[in-house]
Amino acid sequence: METLQQPVNLVLLLLLVAAGCAGGQTGEESTEACKEESTVVALDESSPLGFSPNQVLATTGISATAPLRWLSTSDFSYGPESGISSIDLQLQVTGARFVKSEARPSQTMALPICTDRVEINVEATAVTASGALDEHFDGVLLATQANDVWLNHIFDPSSLSGGFSINPMTLGARRFIHLTLQIHFEQDLLSGTLSTGIEDSGTGTANSSVSFTEVPVACIGNFADADAACTP
Repeated sequence: METLQQPVNLVLLLLLVAAGCAGGQTGEESTEACKEESTVVALDESSPLGFSPNQVLATTGISATAPLRWLSTSDFSYGPESGISSIDLQLQVTGARFVKSEARPSQTMALPICTDRVEINVEATAVTASGALDEHFDGVLLATQANDVWLNHIFDPSSLSGGFSINPMTLGARRFIHLTLQIHFEQDLLSGTLSTGIEDSGTGTANSSVSFTEVPVACIGNFADADAACTP
C-alpha cells in the first residue's frame, strides 16, 4: 500500500502533465487524466489564449539571476552549499505549441489540471553560485497567461552534474529519489523552490506502507522572512 504524506500541488501536477506530453508532435496526445491536442505555433503568432510565445518570453527573458537561500532541514543534511547564494538561469528556445486540454469523462477530478496552455520548449541551464547545481536540461515553459509562466524540472539524483547531495547517513532507510526545480516567472518577478523527494519504505516488510515526502531545501527569489519556508 502506498500513502502520500503531503497535499498534491496542482501547479506541479499540471507541469507534470505538460512534461509528459512534451514530445513536440502536432495532433492528439493523451494522459490518463486529460485528452489533449497540440498545435505548433510560431513565436510571433497569437495563440487561442490571446497571446503569443514571444509575449511569454518577454516575461521570462532568456537569462535571469536570482537570490537563492538554502534552508535548514531537520530530517537530513545536505551540501555542499548553505546560507545565501544565487541561481543563474539561461534559456534557449527550440519551439512552441498551443495545447488544448480537457478532462476525460471518467476523470472529472482532473478538471483543475486539464488546462489550455502555451508551451515553449527550451534548452535550459541552472547554475548556483558555488556549484551545487550545474545542470543542463530540456525544459518546458508553461503559460496560461503571458505574464504567469512556470518552468519545472525533476532531476534524477544520479544524473546531477552539480555537487548537490544528501548525506546518506542522515537518511537511514529512506531514499533520495528526485530533486525538483520549480520556477515561477511573473512580470519583473521570479520566485520558486528547490525540493527533494524522499521515499520511506517503513520497515521494508510486505505489510509496511511506502510514503513520499517533498522537502524544500532552497527558496528562490526575495523573501521578507528569512526564517519562514518559501512559497513560490
